[in-house]
Amino acid sequence: MKRRSGARAFSGGSRLFRDGLVAVVTVAALLAAVGAGHSTLTKVPSGAPAATAYVGTVTGGISPCEGIPIPGPKYAAGTVEVLRGTLGWRSIGPGSWTIVFPTQAVATQVVGVDRMYSFRLEPGQYVLVGHYPPPANVTPWVQMTVRAGEFVSADIPNMCK
Repeated sequence: MKRRSGARAFSGGSRLFRDGLVAVVTVAALLAAVGAGHSTLTKVPSGAPAATAYVGTVTGGISPCEGIPIPGPKYAAGTVEVLRGTLGWRSIGPGSWTIVFPTQAVATQVVGVDRMYSFRLEPGQYVLVGHYPPPANVTPWVQMTVRAGEFVSADIPNMCK
C-alpha cells in the first residue's frame, strides 16, 4: 500500500493553510494506524542512516515444520531473524552446493504459537530466517525485496516436506 501526501489536491488558498491542513491530516492518519495496532508506512527517525527514507512493513508467521500437514496451529513458535542482503551459493564439493545466508542481522523477534511477526524495514533486499525451538534441525527462510511505503505479507514456509 502506498500513501502519498494530499497537498496536490489543493489548488488555491494560502500555503500556510494548505501545509497546516496536510500536517493535521497526516498526524490523524498516523494516530489511526497506531491505534489499529500497526502502521504500514513509518518515517525513519532522525539520526538514523537514512533519515529521509520511508520504510516498508513485513508481516507473517513461521509455518510449522510438518512432513505431512496435520490439523493444528497455523503458525509455529520460534525466532525470526532478518538478514539484509540476498542468498548466495557455495560449492562444498564436486556437484554439491550449499546456501550462504547474508551476515548482516538487522532485527530479530520471538513469536509464540499462532502469532505473527512484524518488522518495519528500510528499502532493500532481505532474507527472513525462522528458527524453531530445539531439537529442530531445519532452517526455513524466505527472501524478499522491501520497497518504501509498501506492506508485504510473507510467511516463512514449511521446508520439512
